[in-house]
Amino acid sequence: MGFSVSGSAAIIFLAAFVGFGVLYTSAYNSFELIDTAADDRETDLLGQQNTEIEIVAAEAFSSNDTVRVTVENTGSTELGVNETDLLLNGTYQADPSTSVEDATDSSLWLPGENLTMETSYTVSGTIRIKVVTEHGIAAFEEVTP
Repeated sequence: MGFSVSGSAAIIFLAAFVGFGVLYTSAYNSFELIDTAADDRETDLLGQQNTEIEIVAAEAFSSNDTVRVTVENTGSTELGVNETDLLLNGTYQADPSTSVEDATDSSLWLPGENLTMETSYTVSGTIRIKVVTEHGIAAFEEVTP
């Protein structure tokens, strides 16, 4: 066997080694991303299972066209005030004023606490209220002024 056969074999083995290294790295990164996504999904499902809310009071004031809703966090997860949405007759209310247990600067809504949301809305007839949490759990109520 001459040098050309040994040299070409060494080049082929080196190329195979480099190719395997590149393939392993990309496969490992893909597996890690999938594993992280599965963990995130599991965390989201746990949060969804432990989230529960209940509308305890809903008032519509035709005198000044405002609607006030008080919702209790009856689940065991803490919820973000900014991630809780208010819909009136199917219309998203972009910026309602909020307070948790009368604290207007709170951004966290703990289990057992009440969140009060108030917004301007033209009050006429029955108003269907829907409050949706960050985990997709919702509570419904109808109120007539």
